Amino acid sequence: MKDHTKKIGEIAARLKHTEQILHASEDKYRTLVENADCIILRMDTNGNITFFNEFAQKFFGYTDREILGKNITGTIIPKTDKSGRKFFKIAKAIQRSPERYSTYENESICKNGRHVWVVWANKAIRDKKKNIIEILCVGHDITHRKQMENEMRLLAGVVSNSNDAITVQDLKGNILSWNLGAERMYGFSRTEAMKLTIRRMIPNTSRMKCSL
Repeated sequence: MKDHTKKIGEIAARLKHTEQILHASEDKYRTLVENADCIILRMDTNGNITFFNEFAQKFFGYTDREILGKNITGTIIPKTDKSGRKFFKIAKAIQRSPERYSTYENESICKNGRHVWVVWANKAIRDKKKNIIEILCVGHDITHRKQMENEMRLLAGVVSNSNDAITVQDLKGNILSWNLGAERMYGFSRTEAMKLTIRRMIPNTSRMKCSL
């Protein structure tokens, strides 16, 4: 009887020790997630937010109390973007098949109305029956990159449609870029110009300043 009681005591002690280790691991995991320098959130299959880490709170401007239980659409994801695209349809697609949208970037919105761009990594969380019960989303701010891309597109449009001849050549004189102004001035289409060198196209180029 004493041996039996001793074994029960040992098993109970092991269970308690294992529980302490698990709690320690959970605390470590939570600390790691809370201190991560990226957006980490979890949402249920209806798009309602169930977890919102500290970085996400600072980035979007919401507290836990304000955002937990709220749907991502209409809070951190606008119902429609500036082009009129309805995000709730995309959000539904991600909730149905997160594997198809393992990485996805979209326009997001902060509490103060500021529009930002975030690239997301999405992973399904499944139960024992392999049913999706939640979706883990990790996001990184790419607003600056998007702004630079838009500025580059705008600049490219201005250069392309300029009345002035603007060309770009490499050090050997091969044409890399040939805008509409150059087409009108020199009579070569962009396709024709890209097959030639600036020296063959324009004699005495060494005496003239070419735009780079």
